[in-house]
Amino acid sequence: MQDRPRRIRVKVNAGARSDSVRLLGPDFYQVRTRVPPERGRANRRVLELLAQELGVPVERLQIVAGHTRPLKVVTLV
Repeated sequence: MQDRPRRIRVKVNAGARSDSVRLLGPDFYQVRTRVPPERGRANRRVLELLAQELGVPVERLQIVAGHTRPLKVVTLV
């Protein structure tokens, strides 16, 4: 039986002065990235930073909601 993917809520601040990841609550993170929100570049950087924080390969993370919004839902499989 396959385990359900872990759902992580992420508040994103794109175009910030620096890159950082901060835990705000259970499975709720704030990710700041210097990358501007253009052509999905910030989304890719958010996944990279979150993967580094969680200690998992970036391929295991996927944005499932909020692609164009600051509040996103990411699954970890």
